[in-house]
Amino acid sequence: MDKDIEAMCRKMTNDRIKRLIEGLHGIDAEYNSELKTQNQNKEKMASYSEALSGKNNNTEQNNDNDVNTNDTNDNQPNSTSASASNSSNFVKPIFLKDSDVHGSMKPERSMWITNVEIYKAVGEKVPAECIKGIQRIREMWRIYMDNEEDKLSLLVQGVNLRGRQVPLHSQNPHNSSNLLQPDTIRIKVKNVPLSADDGQIHRALTLQGCNIQAFSRERLRIDGKVTNCETGDRICNISGHKMIDCPTELQTHNGMEQEVNDKHEETNTEQVNENSKDDEHTEVNEDEPVTEKQSKTKEKHNTGKLGSKKSGMKNK
Repeated sequence: MDKDIEAMCRKMTNDRIKRLIEGLHGIDAEYNSELKTQNQNKEKMASYSEALSGKNNNTEQNNDNDVNTNDTNDNQPNSTSASASNSSNFVKPIFLKDSDVHGSMKPERSMWITNVEIYKAVGEKVPAECIKGIQRIREMWRIYMDNEEDKLSLLVQGVNLRGRQVPLHSQNPHNSSNLLQPDTIRIKVKNVPLSADDGQIHRALTLQGCNIQAFSRERLRIDGKVTNCETGDRICNISGHKMIDCPTELQTHNGMEQEVNDKHEETNTEQVNENSKDDEHTEVNEDEPVTEKQSKTKEKHNTGKLGSKKSGMKNK
């Protein structure tokens, strides 16, 4: 048994446990409840003489009690209703898959399960008043209860649908985080703008040799409920990797291109500097044969000297 179920069993009252045991053993407790209600009605009924005289002590007492309860409710408005609503808001739903009823074959539309069937099936296990909502999303049903005790009893008993005992799930079976394998880890990529494309992060992880199973954006959670506000962090499920093998810093495609461009600029500047140094320090020996390159540099030097002489003559 799961730890959550054990903790919830400890919180259950004696009445809840008794009703759970009766549901598991197939004992029908409706007969006893009917007898109690009949006895209560008999106590409230007036005799023939009281009905003729118009005097009924029980009804007068009940009216007095109703007035007193109304006064107390006026003094403490919305106290119990607010607490009940707050407690029901934190109850997580129960999940039921269509495949548990129909099997692997997808049925026709006329054979689909309806919310009326689920409502009646759940009402056989727990009081129907405790059902807060029934919703179908992507071939999976979500059943919302207003208290944890009835939710626990449903998880233990299951429901009977179309002559089959159908199990219920405490967590979303389609959620990838609940299907993690032993060699699968979950990492969170931070310090990334919301406007950045997820494909760059996906590509950077695959270049590091990561086998990505799922990729999603984290959303802000307030009071246990997911909002539509994104935090900017990306969540990735990676299989076949250890925590040591995962890189702590990732390099996107734009960063790689920027480094390559910087390297090209450095090599170009180095080549220009080398060429300038070669031109400045070229020396020609008269004994050795003159090459084309040396002849060009010699002509340049000669023209520079001649220009300086001519300028000197003019100055004179």
